Amino acid sequence: MPKAYDKGKGWSQPLEWMAGSTAPAMPVTVAPRADTVAYLLGSSGGFTVEARDAGSGELRWSSKSWTPPSPVEEPSADGAAEAPSVATVEQDGREYIVVWAHGMEGKDELHDGKEVVRLAVFPADGSGDGTAPARQVSVPVDAPSGVQVRDGGDGALVTWEPVGSDTYGVSVDLTTGKRTAFGYEDLDMPQCGPASCIGGGKVVGAGGEGPVVSMETGGFGIPGRWFNEDFAPEGVWKDPYGDEINGRVTAASPAHVAAVWRVGEAGLDARWKWSVHDARTGELRAQVDCDAEDVAEQGSLRERASGGTPELSVSPDGRYATAGPAAFDLETGEGVCVAGDGDRKEMHLLSVTNDGIGYGYVTEETEGPQTGVQVDLAGGEPEALPAGTDLPFRPLRDTALFLPLIGGGDTPAVQVLHRR
Repeated sequence: MPKAYDKGKGWSQPLEWMAGSTAPAMPVTVAPRADTVAYLLGSSGGFTVEARDAGSGELRWSSKSWTPPSPVEEPSADGAAEAPSVATVEQDGREYIVVWAHGMEGKDELHDGKEVVRLAVFPADGSGDGTAPARQVSVPVDAPSGVQVRDGGDGALVTWEPVGSDTYGVSVDLTTGKRTAFGYEDLDMPQCGPASCIGGGKVVGAGGEGPVVSMETGGFGIPGRWFNEDFAPEGVWKDPYGDEINGRVTAASPAHVAAVWRVGEAGLDARWKWSVHDARTGELRAQVDCDAEDVAEQGSLRERASGGTPELSVSPDGRYATAGPAAFDLETGEGVCVAGDGDRKEMHLLSVTNDGIGYGYVTEETEGPQTGVQVDLAGGEPEALPAGTDLPFRPLRDTALFLPLIGGGDTPAVQVLHRR
Protein backbone atom coordinates (compact mmCIF):
# COMPACT_ATOMS: atom_id res chain seq x y z
CA MET A 1 0.00 0.00 0.00
CA PRO A 2 1.11 3.63 -0.37
CA LYS A 3 2.89 4.91 2.76
CA ALA A 4 -0.04 7.19 3.58
CA TYR A 5 -2.23 4.16 4.35
CA ASP A 6 -1.99 1.64 7.19
CA LYS A 7 -2.15 -1.91 5.82
CA GLY A 8 -3.01 -3.27 9.27
CA LYS A 9 -5.93 -0.96 10.02
CA GLY A 10 -9.15 -1.37 8.08
CA TRP A 11 -11.62 -3.98 6.89
CA SER A 12 -12.43 -6.04 3.81
CA GLN A 13 -15.32 -7.92 2.23
CA PRO A 14 -14.86 -10.57 -0.50
CA LEU A 15 -17.24 -10.45 -3.45
CA GLU A 16 -17.51 -14.16 -4.17
CA TRP A 17 -20.30 -13.77 -6.71
CA MET A 18 -17.84 -12.02 -9.04
CA ALA A 19 -15.18 -14.73 -8.84
CA GLY A 20 -13.90 -15.54 -12.32
CA SER A 21 -16.55 -13.43 -14.04
CA THR A 22 -15.69 -11.09 -16.90
CA ALA A 23 -19.08 -9.39 -16.74
CA PRO A 24 -18.72 -5.58 -16.81
CA ALA A 25 -20.00 -4.28 -13.50
CA MET A 26 -19.16 -1.87 -10.70
CA PRO A 27 -20.03 -3.73 -7.48
CA VAL A 28 -19.06 -1.03 -4.95
CA THR A 29 -19.55 2.69 -4.42
CA VAL A 30 -18.79 5.30 -1.79
CA ALA A 31 -20.97 8.04 -0.29
CA PRO A 32 -18.54 10.75 0.88
CA ARG A 33 -21.04 12.81 2.91
CA ALA A 34 -22.26 9.77 4.84
CA ASP A 35 -18.69 8.35 4.92
CA THR A 36 -20.19 5.06 3.80
CA VAL A 37 -19.08 2.21 1.52
CA ALA A 38 -21.87 0.21 -0.16
CA TYR A 39 -21.42 -2.97 -2.18
CA LEU A 40 -23.39 -5.79 -3.79
CA LEU A 41 -23.51 -9.37 -2.57
CA GLY A 42 -24.93 -12.08 -4.81
CA SER A 43 -26.96 -15.15 -3.98
CA SER A 44 -29.18 -17.68 -5.72
CA GLY A 45 -32.21 -15.54 -4.88
CA GLY A 46 -30.85 -12.24 -6.18
CA PHE A 47 -28.60 -9.48 -4.89
CA THR A 48 -28.40 -7.56 -1.63
CA VAL A 49 -26.77 -4.26 -0.76
CA GLU A 50 -24.69 -3.82 2.37
CA ALA A 51 -23.58 -0.37 3.56
CA ARG A 52 -20.78 -0.07 6.12
CA ASP A 53 -19.24 2.80 8.03
CA ALA A 54 -16.03 3.52 6.15
CA GLY A 55 -13.96 3.97 9.29
CA SER A 56 -15.14 1.19 11.57
CA GLY A 57 -16.54 -1.27 9.04
CA GLU A 58 -19.70 -1.48 11.13
CA LEU A 59 -22.76 -2.56 9.15
CA ARG A 60 -25.12 0.42 8.92
CA TRP A 61 -27.84 -1.21 6.84
CA SER A 62 -28.55 -4.05 4.46
CA SER A 63 -31.26 -4.46 1.85
CA LYS A 64 -33.84 -7.02 0.96
CA SER A 65 -32.94 -9.33 -1.90
CA TRP A 66 -33.22 -7.54 -5.24
CA THR A 67 -33.78 -9.29 -8.55
CA PRO A 68 -32.40 -7.66 -11.70
CA PRO A 69 -34.30 -7.89 -14.99
CA SER A 70 -33.69 -11.01 -17.09
CA PRO A 71 -30.72 -10.85 -19.49
CA VAL A 72 -31.23 -9.35 -22.94
CA GLU A 73 -29.15 -12.22 -24.30
CA GLU A 74 -28.31 -15.62 -22.87
CA PRO A 75 -25.11 -15.65 -20.79
CA SER A 76 -21.99 -16.78 -22.62
CA ALA A 77 -19.88 -19.73 -21.58
CA ASP A 78 -17.55 -17.51 -19.54
CA GLY A 79 -20.46 -16.04 -17.59
CA ALA A 80 -20.13 -12.61 -19.16
CA ALA A 81 -23.81 -11.74 -18.97
CA GLU A 82 -24.62 -8.22 -17.85
CA ALA A 83 -24.35 -7.95 -14.08
CA PRO A 84 -25.86 -5.35 -11.75
CA SER A 85 -23.88 -2.32 -10.64
CA VAL A 86 -24.18 0.20 -7.84
CA ALA A 87 -23.66 3.98 -7.91
CA THR A 88 -24.00 6.97 -5.59
CA VAL A 89 -26.32 9.79 -6.65
CA GLU A 90 -26.82 13.04 -4.75
CA GLN A 91 -30.11 14.93 -5.01
CA ASP A 92 -31.31 17.92 -2.98
CA GLY A 93 -28.32 17.56 -0.65
CA ARG A 94 -28.96 13.90 0.17
CA GLU A 95 -26.98 10.88 -1.01
CA TYR A 96 -28.64 7.77 -2.42
CA ILE A 97 -27.27 4.33 -3.24
CA VAL A 98 -28.68 3.23 -6.60
CA VAL A 99 -28.52 -0.41 -7.66
CA TRP A 100 -29.11 -0.84 -11.37
CA ALA A 101 -29.08 -3.42 -14.13
CA HIS A 102 -29.86 -3.59 -17.85
CA GLY A 103 -32.21 -6.33 -19.05
CA MET A 104 -35.68 -7.37 -20.16
CA GLU A 105 -39.03 -7.00 -18.38
CA GLY A 106 -42.25 -8.82 -19.26
CA LYS A 107 -40.65 -11.28 -21.69
CA ASP A 108 -42.26 -14.72 -21.85
CA GLU A 109 -43.64 -17.23 -24.33
CA LEU A 110 -46.40 -14.83 -25.38
CA HIS A 111 -44.69 -11.45 -25.06
CA ASP A 112 -41.54 -9.89 -26.48
CA GLY A 113 -41.11 -7.78 -23.36
CA LYS A 114 -39.29 -4.47 -23.20
CA GLU A 115 -35.65 -3.56 -22.73
CA VAL A 116 -35.10 -1.50 -19.58
CA VAL A 117 -32.61 -0.26 -17.05
CA ARG A 118 -34.08 -1.05 -13.63
CA LEU A 119 -33.10 1.15 -10.66
CA ALA A 120 -33.54 0.42 -6.95
CA VAL A 121 -32.98 3.50 -4.74
CA PHE A 122 -31.81 3.43 -1.10
CA PRO A 123 -30.95 6.44 1.12
CA ALA A 124 -27.22 6.26 1.89
CA ASP A 125 -27.84 7.30 5.51
CA GLY A 126 -30.40 4.54 6.14
CA SER A 127 -30.39 1.94 8.90
CA GLY A 128 -31.69 -1.54 9.68
CA ASP A 129 -31.65 -4.98 8.12
CA GLY A 130 -33.76 -6.11 5.18
CA THR A 131 -34.38 -2.53 4.01
CA ALA A 132 -36.74 -2.21 1.06
CA PRO A 133 -35.90 0.25 -1.74
CA ALA A 134 -37.37 3.70 -1.20
CA ARG A 135 -38.27 3.60 -4.89
CA GLN A 136 -37.86 1.38 -7.95
CA VAL A 137 -37.88 2.82 -11.47
CA SER A 138 -37.68 1.08 -14.86
CA VAL A 139 -36.33 3.19 -17.73
CA PRO A 140 -37.16 1.88 -21.24
CA VAL A 141 -34.03 1.85 -23.43
CA ASP A 142 -32.85 0.74 -26.86
CA ALA A 143 -29.31 -0.06 -25.89
CA PRO A 144 -27.17 -2.79 -27.39
CA SER A 145 -24.16 -1.13 -25.75
CA GLY A 146 -22.92 1.79 -23.72
CA VAL A 147 -25.38 1.70 -20.81
CA GLN A 148 -24.32 3.93 -17.92
CA VAL A 149 -26.01 5.10 -14.73
CA ARG A 150 -24.32 7.91 -12.82
CA ASP A 151 -24.95 11.02 -10.77
CA GLY A 152 -26.11 13.55 -13.36
CA GLY A 153 -26.08 16.55 -11.05
CA ASP A 154 -29.84 16.57 -10.57
CA GLY A 155 -30.82 12.93 -10.06
CA ALA A 156 -29.67 9.73 -11.72
CA LEU A 157 -28.58 10.00 -15.35
CA VAL A 158 -29.17 6.94 -17.55
CA THR A 159 -27.41 7.04 -20.93
CA TRP A 160 -26.79 4.57 -23.75
CA GLU A 161 -25.82 4.24 -27.40
CA PRO A 162 -29.22 4.35 -29.14
CA VAL A 163 -30.22 2.25 -32.15
CA GLY A 164 -33.47 3.00 -33.95
CA SER A 165 -34.47 5.52 -31.30
CA ASP A 166 -34.32 9.29 -30.93
CA THR A 167 -33.81 9.05 -27.15
CA TYR A 168 -30.24 9.33 -25.93
CA GLY A 169 -30.68 9.46 -22.18
CA VAL A 170 -33.06 9.87 -19.27
CA SER A 171 -32.74 11.81 -16.02
CA VAL A 172 -34.57 10.19 -13.07
CA ASP A 173 -35.79 12.16 -10.04
CA LEU A 174 -35.03 9.80 -7.16
CA THR A 175 -37.65 11.27 -4.84
CA THR A 176 -40.60 11.15 -7.24
CA GLY A 177 -39.52 8.65 -9.88
CA LYS A 178 -40.23 11.19 -12.64
CA ARG A 179 -38.31 10.49 -15.83
CA THR A 180 -37.11 13.23 -18.19
CA ALA A 181 -35.98 11.93 -21.58
CA PHE A 182 -33.35 13.63 -23.72
CA GLY A 183 -33.94 13.13 -27.42
CA TYR A 184 -32.20 14.12 -30.61
CA GLU A 185 -33.66 17.63 -30.52
CA ASP A 186 -32.29 18.17 -27.00
CA LEU A 187 -28.75 17.57 -28.28
CA ASP A 188 -28.95 20.30 -30.90
CA MET A 189 -26.45 23.05 -30.05
CA PRO A 190 -27.80 26.33 -31.44
CA GLN A 191 -24.67 28.21 -30.33
CA CYS A 192 -22.66 26.74 -33.21
CA GLY A 193 -23.48 26.66 -36.90
CA PRO A 194 -24.65 23.57 -38.78
CA ALA A 195 -21.22 23.14 -40.38
CA SER A 196 -19.52 23.20 -37.00
CA CYS A 197 -21.54 20.67 -35.00
CA ILE A 198 -22.09 17.97 -37.58
CA GLY A 199 -23.08 14.60 -36.21
CA GLY A 200 -24.62 13.58 -32.95
CA GLY A 201 -23.76 14.15 -29.36
CA LYS A 202 -24.29 12.57 -25.97
CA VAL A 203 -25.52 13.72 -22.60
CA VAL A 204 -22.80 13.78 -19.92
CA GLY A 205 -24.73 15.67 -17.21
CA ALA A 206 -28.27 16.77 -16.43
CA GLY A 207 -28.12 19.52 -13.81
CA GLY A 208 -28.94 23.18 -14.07
CA GLU A 209 -30.85 24.57 -17.04
CA GLY A 210 -30.78 21.43 -19.19
CA PRO A 211 -28.60 18.51 -20.31
CA VAL A 212 -24.85 19.00 -20.59
CA VAL A 213 -24.10 17.81 -24.12
CA SER A 214 -20.80 16.68 -25.63
CA MET A 215 -20.74 16.88 -29.45
CA GLU A 216 -18.95 14.15 -31.38
CA THR A 217 -17.08 16.61 -33.61
CA GLY A 218 -16.08 18.92 -30.75
CA GLY A 219 -17.91 21.44 -28.63
CA PHE A 220 -19.90 21.05 -25.44
CA GLY A 221 -22.31 22.93 -23.22
CA ILE A 222 -25.98 23.28 -22.35
CA PRO A 223 -27.99 23.97 -25.53
CA GLY A 224 -29.23 27.55 -25.57
CA ARG A 225 -27.49 28.36 -22.26
CA TRP A 226 -23.70 28.15 -22.47
CA PHE A 227 -21.15 26.97 -25.00
CA ASN A 228 -17.57 25.93 -24.39
CA GLU A 229 -16.01 28.47 -26.78
CA ASP A 230 -17.26 31.28 -24.52
CA PHE A 231 -15.14 29.85 -21.68
CA ALA A 232 -12.07 28.72 -23.58
CA PRO A 233 -8.69 28.79 -21.80
CA GLU A 234 -6.36 31.55 -22.90
CA GLY A 235 -4.20 30.77 -25.92
CA VAL A 236 -6.15 27.86 -27.44
CA TRP A 237 -6.78 27.78 -31.18
CA LYS A 238 -9.99 29.13 -32.68
CA ASP A 239 -11.00 28.55 -36.29
CA PRO A 240 -11.26 32.00 -37.90
CA TYR A 241 -13.94 30.67 -40.27
CA GLY A 242 -16.06 29.08 -37.56
CA ASP A 243 -16.13 25.71 -39.32
CA GLU A 244 -14.31 23.73 -36.62
CA ILE A 245 -15.05 23.77 -32.91
CA ASN A 246 -12.13 23.39 -30.52
CA GLY A 247 -12.62 21.74 -27.14
CA ARG A 248 -13.74 18.17 -26.47
CA VAL A 249 -15.06 16.51 -23.31
CA THR A 250 -12.72 13.94 -21.79
CA ALA A 251 -14.50 13.21 -18.49
CA ALA A 252 -17.46 14.43 -16.44
CA SER A 253 -18.75 14.52 -12.86
CA PRO A 254 -22.04 15.85 -11.48
CA ALA A 255 -20.61 19.34 -11.00
CA HIS A 256 -17.79 19.58 -13.56
CA VAL A 257 -16.73 18.81 -17.11
CA ALA A 258 -13.10 18.16 -18.10
CA ALA A 259 -11.98 19.03 -21.62
CA VAL A 260 -8.95 18.99 -23.89
CA TRP A 261 -8.14 21.84 -26.32
CA ARG A 262 -5.72 22.16 -29.20
CA VAL A 263 -3.18 24.96 -28.98
CA GLY A 264 -2.18 26.16 -32.44
CA GLU A 265 -3.31 24.79 -35.79
CA ALA A 266 -3.55 21.08 -36.53
CA GLY A 267 -0.33 19.31 -37.40
CA LEU A 268 2.32 16.95 -36.15
CA ASP A 269 3.53 19.53 -33.63
CA ALA A 270 0.08 20.23 -32.17
CA ARG A 271 0.08 20.95 -28.44
CA TRP A 272 -2.75 20.57 -25.96
CA LYS A 273 -4.29 22.26 -22.96
CA TRP A 274 -6.65 20.63 -20.43
CA SER A 275 -9.36 22.39 -18.44
CA VAL A 276 -12.19 21.89 -15.96
CA HIS A 277 -15.49 23.79 -16.24
CA ASP A 278 -18.51 24.27 -14.01
CA ALA A 279 -21.20 22.01 -15.49
CA ARG A 280 -24.03 24.43 -14.72
CA THR A 281 -22.50 27.67 -16.00
CA GLY A 282 -19.53 26.72 -18.18
CA GLU A 283 -17.21 28.83 -16.00
CA LEU A 284 -13.53 27.93 -16.39
CA ARG A 285 -12.36 26.56 -13.04
CA ALA A 286 -8.81 25.35 -13.77
CA GLN A 287 -6.40 24.73 -16.65
CA VAL A 288 -3.00 23.23 -17.39
CA ASP A 289 -0.75 22.76 -20.42
CA CYS A 290 -0.66 19.01 -21.01
CA ASP A 291 0.50 17.44 -24.26
CA ALA A 292 -1.82 14.45 -24.33
CA GLU A 293 -4.83 14.41 -26.61
CA ASP A 294 -6.98 11.74 -24.99
CA VAL A 295 -7.93 10.70 -21.51
CA ALA A 296 -6.92 7.13 -20.69
CA GLU A 297 -9.76 4.71 -20.05
CA GLN A 298 -10.93 4.84 -16.47
CA GLY A 299 -13.98 4.34 -14.31
CA SER A 300 -15.93 1.14 -13.91
CA LEU A 301 -15.46 -2.10 -15.77
CA ARG A 302 -18.72 -1.32 -17.52
CA GLU A 303 -17.42 2.08 -18.71
CA ARG A 304 -14.25 0.49 -20.05
CA ALA A 305 -16.24 -2.18 -21.86
CA SER A 306 -18.83 0.17 -23.32
CA GLY A 307 -16.67 3.15 -24.21
CA GLY A 308 -18.85 5.44 -22.12
CA THR A 309 -17.76 8.86 -20.90
CA PRO A 310 -15.10 8.43 -18.17
CA GLU A 311 -15.87 9.76 -14.71
CA LEU A 312 -13.99 12.82 -13.53
CA SER A 313 -12.48 11.78 -10.20
CA VAL A 314 -12.94 14.44 -7.50
CA SER A 315 -11.50 14.56 -3.97
CA PRO A 316 -14.04 14.06 -1.16
CA ASP A 317 -13.99 17.76 -0.26
CA GLY A 318 -14.42 18.81 -3.92
CA ARG A 319 -11.21 20.84 -4.16
CA TYR A 320 -9.15 18.59 -6.47
CA ALA A 321 -9.99 16.67 -9.63
CA THR A 322 -8.16 14.25 -11.93
CA ALA A 323 -8.79 13.26 -15.55
CA GLY A 324 -6.28 10.94 -17.18
CA PRO A 325 -2.87 12.68 -17.30
CA ALA A 326 -4.13 15.95 -15.76
CA ALA A 327 -4.92 16.95 -12.18
CA PHE A 328 -6.46 20.23 -11.06
CA ASP A 329 -6.70 22.42 -7.98
CA LEU A 330 -10.15 24.00 -8.38
CA GLU A 331 -9.35 26.57 -5.67
CA THR A 332 -6.21 28.03 -7.25
CA GLY A 333 -7.19 27.29 -10.86
CA GLU A 334 -3.87 25.58 -11.54
CA GLY A 335 -3.06 22.05 -12.63
CA VAL A 336 -0.42 19.35 -12.92
CA CYS A 337 0.34 17.22 -15.99
CA VAL A 338 1.88 13.73 -15.92
CA ALA A 339 1.71 13.06 -19.66
CA GLY A 340 4.69 11.56 -21.42
CA ASP A 341 7.40 14.19 -21.91
CA GLY A 342 10.72 13.37 -23.52
CA ASP A 343 11.70 10.02 -22.05
CA ARG A 344 9.04 10.13 -19.31
CA LYS A 345 6.30 7.53 -19.77
CA GLU A 346 2.62 8.35 -20.09
CA MET A 347 0.70 8.17 -16.81
CA HIS A 348 -2.93 8.11 -15.80
CA LEU A 349 -4.27 9.46 -12.50
CA LEU A 350 -7.06 7.45 -10.94
CA SER A 351 -7.88 9.36 -7.74
CA VAL A 352 -6.92 12.33 -5.56
CA THR A 353 -7.15 12.91 -1.82
CA ASN A 354 -8.21 15.96 0.21
CA ASP A 355 -4.56 16.87 0.77
CA GLY A 356 -3.85 16.98 -2.96
CA ILE A 357 -2.06 13.66 -3.47
CA GLY A 358 -2.95 12.02 -6.77
CA TYR A 359 -2.57 8.27 -7.38
CA GLY A 360 -2.35 6.51 -10.70
CA TYR A 361 -0.24 4.24 -12.89
CA VAL A 362 1.99 4.11 -15.95
CA THR A 363 -0.18 3.39 -18.99
CA GLU A 364 2.47 2.20 -21.45
CA GLU A 365 3.10 -1.11 -19.72
CA THR A 366 1.24 -4.00 -21.37
CA GLU A 367 2.88 -6.96 -19.63
CA GLY A 368 3.14 -7.63 -15.93
CA PRO A 369 1.78 -5.42 -13.14
CA GLN A 370 1.48 -1.73 -13.92
CA THR A 371 3.77 0.64 -12.06
CA GLY A 372 1.86 2.73 -9.55
CA VAL A 373 2.64 6.44 -9.18
CA GLN A 374 1.77 9.24 -6.82
CA VAL A 375 2.09 12.97 -7.33
CA ASP A 376 1.78 15.89 -4.93
CA LEU A 377 -0.24 18.54 -6.77
CA ALA A 378 1.68 21.22 -4.90
CA GLY A 379 4.98 20.06 -6.40
CA GLY A 380 3.92 18.32 -9.59
CA GLU A 381 6.67 15.70 -9.88
CA PRO A 382 5.39 12.09 -9.97
CA GLU A 383 7.22 9.33 -8.15
CA ALA A 384 7.03 5.58 -8.70
CA LEU A 385 5.51 3.38 -6.00
CA PRO A 386 7.06 0.01 -5.06
CA ALA A 387 6.13 -2.93 -7.30
CA GLY A 388 2.79 -4.47 -6.40
CA THR A 389 1.42 -1.38 -4.66
CA ASP A 390 -2.38 -1.22 -4.64
CA LEU A 391 -3.89 2.18 -5.40
CA PRO A 392 -6.67 4.00 -3.55
CA PHE A 393 -9.62 3.81 -5.90
CA ARG A 394 -11.91 6.20 -3.99
CA PRO A 395 -10.43 8.28 -1.14
CA LEU A 396 -12.75 9.16 1.74
CA ARG A 397 -12.52 11.32 4.86
CA ASP A 398 -9.96 9.29 6.85
CA THR A 399 -9.84 6.14 4.73
CA ALA A 400 -9.78 4.99 1.12
CA LEU A 401 -11.45 2.25 -0.88
CA PHE A 402 -9.12 -0.24 -2.56
CA LEU A 403 -10.18 -2.98 -5.00
CA PRO A 404 -7.47 -5.64 -4.92
CA LEU A 405 -7.72 -9.34 -5.74
CA ILE A 406 -7.48 -11.34 -2.54
CA GLY A 407 -5.23 -14.36 -2.19
CA GLY A 408 -3.78 -13.88 -5.65
CA GLY A 409 -6.90 -15.52 -7.10
CA ASP A 410 -9.94 -14.41 -9.03
CA THR A 411 -12.12 -13.14 -6.19
CA PRO A 412 -12.33 -9.35 -5.95
CA ALA A 413 -12.68 -7.82 -2.52
CA VAL A 414 -13.80 -4.52 -1.11
CA GLN A 415 -10.93 -3.27 1.04
CA VAL A 416 -10.95 -0.07 3.09
CA LEU A 417 -7.79 1.16 4.82
CA HIS A 418 -7.14 4.03 7.22
CA ARG A 419 -4.73 6.88 6.59
CA ARG A 420 -1.75 6.95 8.92
